[in-house]
Amino acid sequence: MQAFIAQKQTEILARAIETVTSCPDGTLAGEAHRLAGTLGTYQLIGAEAALRSLEAIAAAPDASTEGIHQARVDTLAALSGVARDLDARTGGESRA
Repeated sequence: MQAFIAQKQTEILARAIETVTSCPDGTLAGEAHRLAGTLGTYQLIGAEAALRSLEAIAAAPDASTEGIHQARVDTLAALSGVARDLDARTGGESRA
């Protein structure tokens, strides 16, 4: 069962990284909100927090293109770190 959960965590993290990378600014807040909920469900708390922060920045009425870009960079770094940690905990088995 734990291997299944680790595999799902890996899949969700990959989807989150792809979405944060490619999502247009105009829909980023909604996508970040949706992904944060899914990540939280799978107990990826660090990733969830990073997406909540991205959501807040992207949804702010005074959000700038530069601010959103930096928030994307920061979020992608956090998500990549969570993915590395997951691989270290599972010995990479979650990618099998």
